[in-house]
Amino acid sequence: MVAAFGAERVDLFRELHRLRLGAVPSPVYSLKALVGKRPNSSQLRAFSGRSNFILLLLSSFWLSLARGCVTPILPLYMNSIHLSTVEVGASYSALGFGTLCFEPLVGVFADRGGRKLLTAGIVILVAIFYAAFPQTSNLFGVAALQFLLGMMFAGSAVIFRYTVPDAAPGMSVSKAYGLLGATYFAAAVAGSVTGGLLASTFGYSGAFYAGAVISVVSLVILASSRFPASLPRPGHEKAEDTQTRANILWLTLLAVVAIIAFISQTLYVSLIPLVVARPPYSASVLQVSLLVATFNLSVLIFYPLMGSLGASKPTRWILAGLLIGALAFCIPLPAQTILLVFLSAFLSGVSFSMLGPLSLTLFVGLVPSSRKGLAIGVYGAAEDIGIIIGPALFSLVLVGVGVSSAFLAIAAINIAGFGLLAAKRPRVALLQTNVQ
Repeated sequence: MVAAFGAERVDLFRELHRLRLGAVPSPVYSLKALVGKRPNSSQLRAFSGRSNFILLLLSSFWLSLARGCVTPILPLYMNSIHLSTVEVGASYSALGFGTLCFEPLVGVFADRGGRKLLTAGIVILVAIFYAAFPQTSNLFGVAALQFLLGMMFAGSAVIFRYTVPDAAPGMSVSKAYGLLGATYFAAAVAGSVTGGLLASTFGYSGAFYAGAVISVVSLVILASSRFPASLPRPGHEKAEDTQTRANILWLTLLAVVAIIAFISQTLYVSLIPLVVARPPYSASVLQVSLLVATFNLSVLIFYPLMGSLGASKPTRWILAGLLIGALAFCIPLPAQTILLVFLSAFLSGVSFSMLGPLSLTLFVGLVPSSRKGLAIGVYGAAEDIGIIIGPALFSLVLVGVGVSSAFLAIAAINIAGFGLLAAKRPRVALLQTNVQ
């Protein structure tokens, strides 16, 4: 009887202790209910890491959605204020110069910390610049805003690329980059359609103001996230620097791939929408938005797929992507119909997906981990060169020779990249190790 009373007393004390701690179960016991047992510290870290990974992707999604609302409308808005094709190309070159100047610098800052505060400031400025577009009616104002937005896009791209793989527990870098790219292009697809509908209903200013408001949503989600630390490996810098110098050829080739990829990508969000809005295509505002959405939808499908599948034979996938890119810009030549341009946009998206996540993962894997931010910034600078070259070259050939020659010029660039990479193909074993 005494023993029974003692057992009841112990149970009573346990119940009182549970009530003193509070009736609401803690996150640890909520997680316990999910996994069926009390989680250990590694399970808790993984659970927290996945939640933070999703928050970072959501913040990137809303910021990209804001950009997607503005992207297909901006060339049409510039056409409405009577800017010529060359002037439109010049404004997008200003965008490229903005990213080119700022991206390596942000990479250096990312290696030193303070990434969350820097990203918050960038998002606030993006919202302000979007809201300023309807007040601009000349080339100087548009080019200045494009340059400033280029700086902001550069900063957000470097920081998200730096942070997201570190926040993905147990996930390969190439797969993390694939999911990040899929998030961006999912937002771009939704934004393209949303921006087109807003512009058709409320005018161009409706799309610009929507982009500003959506950017604020990204800021709110960003405030709820946590930026994980990425610790360098001190003591290995000298050996790693020697390895980087040995890999300089492969880094150069991967930078060329990035330039070619972004020549095509930039054209489908800048000058090609302007081309199809004029005779012989004469596309409507909604058709132009759907064309941009087609490119983005293609990337949304294939970008994460290549992030997962392309790790086995990365250089072969990159070579195939360059050939498909050349084919995409040859398709509209036989008959200048809007349907062929839509097919070209889809294949260009496939090509971009083959080039993007693999070349970025390889590039970052061939440099010291203590300089990962700088590597991402330099790779981004190569992308920016493509953003500058693409609109400038396409607009000059378009005005000087014609639409067919402009498409052929971009196809020739893809063929040249294929020949260069095939002739100097890096050692697959080395690159395969770095892409995992």
